[in-house]
Amino acid sequence: MASKVKSVKFLVVWEDWNLYALSDSKILKIKSPVSRINIEEITDDVRKPRYAVDYDFMMKIEGEIDLHKPSDDPRIKQEDIVQEINFQLMQVRPQIYYMDELREILIIRPSIQKIFSTTKYDMKGYPIYTGDFSVGVTAVKIP
Repeated sequence: MASKVKSVKFLVVWEDWNLYALSDSKILKIKSPVSRINIEEITDDVRKPRYAVDYDFMMKIEGEIDLHKPSDDPRIKQEDIVQEINFQLMQVRPQIYYMDELREILIIRPSIQKIFSTTKYDMKGYPIYTGDFSVGVTAVKIP
């Protein structure tokens, strides 16, 4: 059994912000646009190909925000985490990409398990949040 990995060209069909209402009265907007799709080509008939997706992680905060002095070092360490923030899903939409060469659509679904406030502020003075995030990937063959 042999396999090789190759990069696949794709077209963006749909990318949108996912919205979460935070318990601190802010709206968290998250988007995870794909920058590269790699596929592991399997030469046996037993396994399906595996996809490795590189994506950016974009986050915006909306609502009443007290701006602060930007943090000198925006990297978050454990001691920078203040508290877990409860949230409700407002809008969650998948990111959709078309891979012409494979005649497949790739559907990326972001998922948030936890959100935390931190003591950090970005270069514009907005609060930085962190959390447990992941994405699910589904490929759909087009006949």
